[in-house]
Amino acid sequence: MNYYFKRISDIIKNKKVSIRICKILQDLMELRENRWVPRGEQCDQQLKTTYQVREINKRESRQTSYNSIWIILSLTLIFCSRMSA
Repeated sequence: MNYYFKRISDIIKNKKVSIRICKILQDLMELRENRWVPRGEQCDQQLKTTYQVREINKRESRQTSYNSIWIILSLTLIFCSRMSA
């Protein structure tokens, strides 16, 4: 079995196949390294609906927006305090 994965690794490194095939082979190598547990199952055992994914994305983008606002306000305050000094 190790021989086959060594060969797959060589194919990926030499890039003698299309990018698509290369990515599929890389996924196969990752699966083997993770003891055949798919990537998504490592983080989250439960599948999500499209609605749940959209809600999560909204919350994350809202949090990013809030963080950006606080950074801008902080920099403005620092700049104004230096100007008045």
